[in-house]
Amino acid sequence: MPLNALLFDLDGTLLDTNEQHARAWQRALDHLGYRVPPPRIMPEIGKGGDRVVPALVGEKTEQRHGGELRKAQGEAYRRIVEEEGVRLFPQAEALLEAVRARSLRAALVTGSGPEDLDTVLAQAGLDADAHFEAVVTSGDADETKPSPAPVEAALEKLELAPGLCAAVGDTPYDARAAARAGVVTLGVRSGGHSAEALHRAGARASYADPGALLDNLEGALRRAAPEQKPLSPPHLEDLMQEALDEAWAGLSEGELPIGSAVARGDGRIAGRGHNRAQKTGSRVAHAEMMALADAADELEAGDGAVLATTVEPCTMCLGAAMEAGIDTVVYAMPAPANGGTGRVTPPGTGHLPRLIGGARAEGSRALLRRWRDRHPENAFAGQPLDAEE
Repeated sequence: MPLNALLFDLDGTLLDTNEQHARAWQRALDHLGYRVPPPRIMPEIGKGGDRVVPALVGEKTEQRHGGELRKAQGEAYRRIVEEEGVRLFPQAEALLEAVRARSLRAALVTGSGPEDLDTVLAQAGLDADAHFEAVVTSGDADETKPSPAPVEAALEKLELAPGLCAAVGDTPYDARAAARAGVVTLGVRSGGHSAEALHRAGARASYADPGALLDNLEGALRRAAPEQKPLSPPHLEDLMQEALDEAWAGLSEGELPIGSAVARGDGRIAGRGHNRAQKTGSRVAHAEMMALADAADELEAGDGAVLATTVEPCTMCLGAAMEAGIDTVVYAMPAPANGGTGRVTPPGTGHLPRLIGGARAEGSRALLRRWRDRHPENAFAGQPLDAEE
């Protein structure tokens, strides 16, 4: 199987606690004189507390009372849990057992603090040591969801590359955090978010609840990672070398040195291309478009195809990759001023390709430096370099 591990969110995914968190926030806000109705609070659940406060009552309140509000919310939540207990979603533990039975590793990624986590898991009767090889809490990452930091912390603890993992979460914030870390998300709607909201945040598929995911687990795992060659760092670096070779060919022809290669799921190269804007006079003759056109006859839906490109694709090229059914886009260098990975939103159906950056970045960087030295008047090549320097 191409996957090695699943990364599970906790609240709203395994535990039916989102509404309890929302009530705790309302009590904390009321205590300090902020009147926020529950329907306004619920959509924010799933973010870290440092993001919930400014979203609900503004940045100025965050600066004045953010820490006090978060402390009050934590105390209110603990009281609610002590009074009401915590409900584990039906089949949630069975899902974790099924994951382990398939020899998949599991990690828990939560914004809770270690002590609160121990309390809530004890209330739910869920043994973390029995189900998770790694646990990420609020103390393990500098930023909270939708930042990728918590997901990246889980990858580091598991010592796994993002292409070998998938996440399970109930909010758009889970999906965005995972996507920014290069991890595909399988969404569950048990936290109250719609399928469309989850898909538009990047979830590849969504299921009613953990039980529905369990019932469809084999298909869900195939959606997360088709029967493809595992997306290990060596495999992605080999593909990127093909793209770098194309970029060198483009440079020798007087083109901006960006190259791309498309591989089928089994790893066989199906298409190559480099930037041809100078030769053709076309503003759409990007390397990715050339490679996708070259591979068109070889691509099949659900094949697990991978597009490797030496610079982060623009919105046009990423959109074309989505239309072509590309499973994964791997790029060497980000393109902050022009990149599409933070700007393209998938439709309510379909999926955004898995996005993984950083493969052989130095090779791409060297090519762009050569171009900049030869063409100092051309601003584009300098943008990715300036962002790093």
